[in-house]
Amino acid sequence: MRAVFFADAHLRCKESPRYRAVMGFLHHIRGIPEGVNREAPHGSGGGKREQAAPLLIDRLYILGGCFDFWFERSGAIYPNFDTVVSRLVTLRGQGVRIFLAEGNHDFFLEEYFTRSLGMTILPEWADVEMDGRRILVSHGDTV
Repeated sequence: MRAVFFADAHLRCKESPRYRAVMGFLHHIRGIPEGVNREAPHGSGGGKREQAAPLLIDRLYILGGCFDFWFERSGAIYPNFDTVVSRLVTLRGQGVRIFLAEGNHDFFLEEYFTRSLGMTILPEWADVEMDGRRILVSHGDTV
């Protein structure tokens, strides 16, 4: 299993350096294609950063604070978040399982992200098994 974890990006507007950095990272990752050994390491290919091979993963954990503020409202997406949500949908279509934990800046994600986009919302914490190990994942704002 190959997973990426990130938290507290606090995305606000598409023009911010933080937003561009997160989008650059999300564009660098890809789902692991069928037939590829999911346990084998995948190198960056060396050379210049723009020529680096994509990072192949099968799980993405966003552990809260992805958006500086998201309060679910009838499936409406705040216009500044449509690009990142679209990229997450693309990754899910490539076979990446996406898990989101609500943090102290994003609330009531389940209705839209689970039912509309097929992603998994984690409760305040989750006990995840990875490669035979149990890992506790959480945003941690309520601890």
